[in-house]
Amino acid sequence: MNTATIIKSLSAVLVASGALLSTAIQAETPQDHPLISAFSQAGIKGTAQVNYAEILIPNSVQLDVNEQPTGTIVAGKLTVHAYELNNGSTPIMAAKNYQDVVEKSGGKILLQCDQKSCGDDFVEQLFRDTWHHDSQNHIDIYNLDSRDNYQYLLAQLGAEESPTYVQWIINLGYKDMLEIDQHIVEPFPLQLGLVEVDTQVLAQELTPAPIGQAEGEDKEGSKDHPLISRYQGSVIQGYQELEFGEFRLATGVADAKENVPHLSLQGKVTTIVYKAPPKQSVLQVYKNYEQALNQAGFSVIFDCALANCGKDGVLEPLWEGSPDEHRYSPMDIWNITDKSDFRMMTAKLSGDKRDAYASVAVLGYWEDVYIAVDIVEPTAMATDRVTIDAAYLNQQLAEQGKVVLHGLFFDFNKASLTVDSAPVLDTIADYLKTNPEQVFYVVGHTDSVGKHEFNMTLSSQRAESVVKALISKGVPQKQLMAMGVGPASPVTTNQSEGGREQNRRVELVLR
Repeated sequence: MNTATIIKSLSAVLVASGALLSTAIQAETPQDHPLISAFSQAGIKGTAQVNYAEILIPNSVQLDVNEQPTGTIVAGKLTVHAYELNNGSTPIMAAKNYQDVVEKSGGKILLQCDQKSCGDDFVEQLFRDTWHHDSQNHIDIYNLDSRDNYQYLLAQLGAEESPTYVQWIINLGYKDMLEIDQHIVEPFPLQLGLVEVDTQVLAQELTPAPIGQAEGEDKEGSKDHPLISRYQGSVIQGYQELEFGEFRLATGVADAKENVPHLSLQGKVTTIVYKAPPKQSVLQVYKNYEQALNQAGFSVIFDCALANCGKDGVLEPLWEGSPDEHRYSPMDIWNITDKSDFRMMTAKLSGDKRDAYASVAVLGYWEDVYIAVDIVEPTAMATDRVTIDAAYLNQQLAEQGKVVLHGLFFDFNKASLTVDSAPVLDTIADYLKTNPEQVFYVVGHTDSVGKHEFNMTLSSQRAESVVKALISKGVPQKQLMAMGVGPASPVTTNQSEGGREQNRRVELVLR
């Protein structure tokens, strides 16, 4: 075989690499890499490309005590080609051709092994953490062992100070089909400056939204938060903005009992879920947000990457069982594992008028990358929207036989009343003591989000908390009976955040 057909003019290609590496656009018809042609008569089964990735370049086929390959992490542009042919060629024949042409081109072979010297687990452990980048790979790395006829080859090409690395896995597959998976890692600088932060936003007073403004707008009405721009080219696929809400910001990973350490904050809460443009890596997207937040003066409270985020990631155990466990849809937080391409951070920025907290989570799934941005701006809640007084109580009870007790507030996902509830409790207690002949059910309600058993228990406990608070203010115990009905009696739909908020309530019902 003419080895010149395998590797093209190396010097010319490397000189032109700056132009070649500046784009992630791929032709509709799969093409060979400009540096390396196909093995003679081999057809392309598929290709994949990531602009910026971290790849392990092994220095030995021996695994360490944790059954992991050892070597050096290099960052750059990753291009994968999967080839196959059925003309009687063998893995050793292909490997010898690649080895010969690498050496003739001034490169060097760093590592080579066959089915016996590679061992049963080397190839699988080497590629399993980067395999999600290259969905077009052809060889089943999870079922290669010393009984298979395969070759692994690692080569270094180009200048020593800025080398290009090529890895080949060559296997004789079903019906003697020769399969070749080729990975090329080329030096490629990380493109930064794709996210901006405007700190002038924090110099403005945060005022409550006008009365009557709807909450939980549709995606069509979504928008970027003025503090942090979107990653260029991204589209919003999930959106939620609350004038005042309760939010958990992770400050660590889940413990053995799946409890995530976190800050519990109240204020304006905005959650935006983006889908990144094609051919962006999680690392590239995450590094842009990291740079933008750092340059704006955010201080990082917590960050994690890949397996360091825990066996279930952070978001699922943080929100599971709560009314907000689906806030990140369509980002699939339920299938994040310690093998997922997942990174996140929690950070704080102190402004002239107010502070802001931000959480950025980036998840890769096959060739798609999703970004979840949470921004929490702590502020006091506007409490003058509904007035509870004796006239209101009398009117509602006379017309409906029940009254919603607006102005009662509970700690997030708990039954404990907050101090903001005191004025309303005083008004209700005065009314009950003035009308001792009336007896009531105190009924707790929840929305339909979360487990039914949890909602039933929470609604009962919140009703009990209200009864105990009123008794402590001198209301006779015989006048009140607590009960919880969970989500069984909504006043409106649970399909929007505004509807769910109305359904989370406590009522006085005449007995």
